[in-house]
Amino acid sequence: MSRATRIAFMARRYRILSERPEYLTTNRAELIERMLAAQVAIGDFDRTLILHASELDRLCAHTVRTLTQRAKASVLDVLGVLNPDRLAAMYYALPESRRAVVRRDPAWCYHVERIPPGTTEAVADIERLAEDTQRITARLARLAAQAPSTAREDTEGMERTLLRQEVGVPVSSADAERYGHA
Repeated sequence: MSRATRIAFMARRYRILSERPEYLTTNRAELIERMLAAQVAIGDFDRTLILHASELDRLCAHTVRTLTQRAKASVLDVLGVLNPDRLAAMYYALPESRRAVVRRDPAWCYHVERIPPGTTEAVADIERLAEDTQRITARLARLAAQAPSTAREDTEGMERTLLRQEVGVPVSSADAERYGHA
């Protein structure tokens, strides 16, 4: 994977987490329940990015959320020591109207000026991919809403079991047996 693509994936993760702070929890079981209870189903692409976010990813997403609302020079100074790719990803996760704020900080500006070629295009590609999967997820959710209630319950149970397995959260033996994941 190219450096530009890695930055694009991180930027998407930071942006989606900054927009949905309820997913910043470190409790995996709680995260899964919040995702499943969301009024608007979250696309599989974004769900995967969120499920595999590290503590540092959550910090970067919270930073994007904070910088979107206001900029503190001290926050920029402290975070200026992070890996240049994370700074680039946070830069791209910010709304364009807020990017000038981070460019005023010397460390951020230095790294933003050295973002690898093709990163802007990679970020746009990842955004399109996420939007496409979100549209598919929304269509599937509409179809699922029309299904008989027992089918809906089975689908939700299987989805919960799969998500718990994906992130290593214990799965009840009854659920594992029922959905063939024993």
